Amino acid sequence: MKRKQPDLGRLMNCYVLVNHKPKRASSLKEWMDFLASPDCIVASTDIGRVNVTTAFMGIDLSSISYGPPMYFKTEISGGWHDRLGDYTATRGGAALAHEHRCDMLREAGSLKKAA
Repeated sequence: MKRKQPDLGRLMNCYVLVNHKPKRASSLKEWMDFLASPDCIVASTDIGRVNVTTAFMGIDLSSISYGPPMYFKTEISGGWHDRLGDYTATRGGAALAHEHRCDMLREAGSLKKAA
């Protein structure tokens, strides 16, 4: 009798968003399809030559074993703060982190102009 292999999506703890809330993916294909869709992007903002992107990553990005899982990542691409990022647990927290990083870049830009 042939044993059924466990689905890798369940084994790896992969997640998709359903109504803006993380839900365990039923398969690796569901997870990959979701990550390829625009639904995983929370926000993307260009400030000059720098980009701030916030996205649902589909896995728990926390590096500690306690506390809430961190599913969302906000990252700056380009400029002095290249690769500076934040990890958040909720979509609301991710939206706030995105705005915080955008405000930080705008303020830094206005300080450079004033100098």
